[in-house]
Amino acid sequence: MRDCIFLLADKNMEATFIGFLTRDGFHFSLGIRQFDFDPQQDIIVDEMGNEERSLHTRA
Repeated sequence: MRDCIFLLADKNMEATFIGFLTRDGFHFSLGIRQFDFDPQQDIIVDEMGNEERSLHTRA
């Protein structure tokens, strides 16, 4: 089981999350404990577009 999964609206958000969460010490910036992050397992991107409803109904 993964610590955290991110549901993202588009590829731009995916790139942002990957860039931030792969930095050394990212957890210090957030003020949280460190957790394992694997973009392949921990990110779900809405491939159908930018509609919030479609992401939540398919998640």
